[in-house]
Amino acid sequence: YIAFPTASSSAEFDVVKSKKQLELARTGVGVMQMDVEIQRIRERVTNAFGNILLQQENKKILLIRKADLEAQQKKIAVGVSNGAVLKSNQLVFESEILTAEQRVAEIDATLLSLTQELSILTGSTVESDDNFQQPTTDTLRREINRPELQVFKLQLDALDLQNEVWKKETRPK
Repeated sequence: YIAFPTASSSAEFDVVKSKKQLELARTGVGVMQMDVEIQRIRERVTNAFGNILLQQENKKILLIRKADLEAQQKKIAVGVSNGAVLKSNQLVFESEILTAEQRVAEIDATLLSLTQELSILTGSTVESDDNFQQPTTDTLRREINRPELQVFKLQLDALDLQNEVWKKETRPK
């Protein structure tokens, strides 16, 4: 005896096939959502790295300013010792030097926190005194491929498949 597929078994096969496609689409959405999370981590790494570079440049500028202020303060100190310049002028330079030193200390603290964040995100040891260099322009010109757009497309495909499954399940048999 050979069993031939009937209309109802064909419809059931169709429903099962559609459900399988729906589950594959949902799996694809899950995978793409993981890609979105990875992209977010990459953005955090990029932001931390960029902030480290910015803080290092700010520190260099402040150290140059501090050295300039110290040189000017020495000139003023000579003028004060000769009686040509008021002591208050020397105190202004000392105040500016202290302000620059405080700002350098703040930058050092910021660098420490940024390197700790970078260490956590990358899973490797990063020290605040490491030599960070700007990336080359070739690295910056990569094509932008946002996984969020792919997730959205896959979610739309999954909804279409879910609609198809619903239609097949509700057909009269």
